[in-house]
Amino acid sequence: MCLKHLGFALLLLSAVRSGAVEGVLPPPGGESLLPAGIRAAVNLNGGPHGEMKWVHVEHPDFREAMEVETRTRPEVPWNFQCYLTVQAPVKKGDVLWVGLWMRTLKSRTESGEGRSELALERSKEPYDKLVTMELTSGTEWQPWAAAFAAPNDYAPGQYQLCLRFGYNPQTVQIGGLQLLNYKHQTEIAALPRTAIRYAGREPDSAWRKEAAERIERYRKADLRVEVVDAGGKPVPGAEVEIKQKSHAFGFGSCVVASVITGQGTDSEAYREIIKNSFSKVVMENDLKWPVWETGPERQKKTMEAIQWLRDRHIPVRGHNLVWPSWANCPKDLRSLKGDPAALRQRVGNHIKDIMGATRGLLSDWDVVNEPFDNHDILDVLGRDALCDWFKLARECDPAPVLFLNDYAGFMSGGENTGHKDHFEKTLRFLKDSGAPIGGVGIQAHFGNQLTPPDKIIKELDRWAALGLDIQITEFDLDLDDEEMQARYTRDFMTAVFSHPSVSAMLTWGFWEKWHWRPRAAMYRADWSVKPNGKAWNDLVLKEWHTETTLKSDATGSAATRGFLGEYEITVRYQGKSRDLKSVLAAGGLTLRVEL
Repeated sequence: MCLKHLGFALLLLSAVRSGAVEGVLPPPGGESLLPAGIRAAVNLNGGPHGEMKWVHVEHPDFREAMEVETRTRPEVPWNFQCYLTVQAPVKKGDVLWVGLWMRTLKSRTESGEGRSELALERSKEPYDKLVTMELTSGTEWQPWAAAFAAPNDYAPGQYQLCLRFGYNPQTVQIGGLQLLNYKHQTEIAALPRTAIRYAGREPDSAWRKEAAERIERYRKADLRVEVVDAGGKPVPGAEVEIKQKSHAFGFGSCVVASVITGQGTDSEAYREIIKNSFSKVVMENDLKWPVWETGPERQKKTMEAIQWLRDRHIPVRGHNLVWPSWANCPKDLRSLKGDPAALRQRVGNHIKDIMGATRGLLSDWDVVNEPFDNHDILDVLGRDALCDWFKLARECDPAPVLFLNDYAGFMSGGENTGHKDHFEKTLRFLKDSGAPIGGVGIQAHFGNQLTPPDKIIKELDRWAALGLDIQITEFDLDLDDEEMQARYTRDFMTAVFSHPSVSAMLTWGFWEKWHWRPRAAMYRADWSVKPNGKAWNDLVLKEWHTETTLKSDATGSAATRGFLGEYEITVRYQGKSRDLKSVLAAGGLTLRVEL
C-alpha cells in the first residue's frame, strides 16, 4: 500500500451524479471551518498546467465561483490543484460535512463532463485523508455533499482542503463550498449526502452475460466418474457424491501472524474463516522488511503462521521484498544514500536473508512494491537495480512466482494515467531485460470512485497483454453505504473472476478489529458478517462452488461441470463405497472407479 493512500480515513466517500441530493444546504447547527475571506485563503499549485480565477455567477445559493481551466494534464491529479490550509481545530469523532456545486463550461472528454476531486487531508506527509470525493458535472450545476467523522485530532494548520483539477483539458466552476463541524450534535446519517452510483450496476447490463459466459468457459471443466465392477463392467445406479474442497482460483485475504497464532475466541474465529472461506492468503505486514528485522521472536511467529497455513494447504504470498523508499525501509538505509555499493549490499543481504528463511514455503513474492511513488533507492542505484533484485530473488528460491505490485491498475475510473503508463513501462522493462518476472500485482483500494465493471475488464485486458499472471493483491471498499459496498464487491469479483488471465483476488483484510480501513471489513468486531462479507461467501462458497450427488447411468457414468479445484468424490453401491481425492483442471477430469 502507498503511504499517500494509507491513513486513518473512516470515510472515503464516492459521489456520482444521482439527483439524490436536491441541494447542498445542510441543517443548522454546523460551525464553519472555512475563513470568511475564502478568496485570499485559496492557493493554486501547478500553475503551468492552467489557471484559476474568481467569477460572478447567477445561482440562488451563491454569487461567486472559482473557475479553473486545465490546459495540460499533469502526471497525477494533485499536481494541479487549488488548496487552502484550514485554521480551525477538529477533534477526533467530530461529525463534519462538506458540500459544493460544480458545473462544466467545456471538456474534451467524450461524455462532455468535467472532473475534479475534493480531498480533506493532513497538510504534510503522509497526507492521510479525512475524506475524498470524486466530482463530475455537466453543463448544469451539480450538487455534491459528504458527511464523515474526523479520524483524529487536528490542530489549526494541520489539515488542508484540496480541489484537484489535473485531468484532461477542461474548464469547470466550483461554487457554494462549505465545510462544517457539527461536533457530536448531529448523526452522520442525518446530513445530506450525494448517493453512490456506478455504471453497469443494473441487472441487465451487457457485461454480466459476457462475464457469465467467460466464467463457464474458463473457470469450469467437465468432470466424469465411470463406475465399474471387478470385471470392468459398467455399474448403473451407483451414487456418486462430488464435493469441491478448494478453489484453483485464489480467493483470499491478507492475514496477520499474531492473530493466527494467538489464543482466545477471536483468534479461533479468525482461523475458522481463513480455513473455510479462503484458498490463498498474503501476510499483511509480517514479511515487510522493517517488521522482519524487529527480531527473532516476531520472525518465529511469522514462520509458525505460515506453517499453519501450509498444513491446511492454503498458499501464501510474500509481501514484499523491497518497497524502495526511505520511509518504507529500515531507518539505517537513508544513511547509505551516499554509498551506493553499501546500499546495494544491504538490500541484497535482506533478500538473501528473508528468502532463505522462507525458501520453498511461499507461492509468490512481491519483489518490488510501488516503485512509481517509492523510488528513493532506485534514484541512488538506478533502474537496473529492479532487475538485480528479481534475479537475486530467483537465485534464492526457484519456486515462487515473482511479482511487481502497484496500485495503478484500476485507478481514475478506468482512465489512463501517468502512473499506469509507468507501471506498464516498468513491467515491460523487466521483461525485456531478462528479469524473471512472472506476475502483475494489482491493488484495488476503492472508496472515492467505483470503476465500472466493463472498465475493470478493459483494464485487465491491458495488463494481460503483457503475458504475465495477474493477481488482485489488495482489494477493499471503504464505504458507509453497506448495500452499495456489497453490490460493488459482488460485481468487482464477478468481473475479475471472469477474466482468464487473473489467478487470484485477495482482500486487504476481512475483520473490523484488524483492518487498515475498518469500515471496509467483511466481518464486524463481534464477527457478525456484513453484507459485503455475505456477497463474498455467496459467490465463493455457493454460486462458484460445486457440490452435487449423481446416479451413474446405464453406461456406469456420472458427469457434471465443476469449478476448477480440489475435490473429494465418494461412490456408493449396494453397501460398497470408495473415496477418492483428485484435482479438476482446465482440461477436465475422468475418474474410473472400481467397486
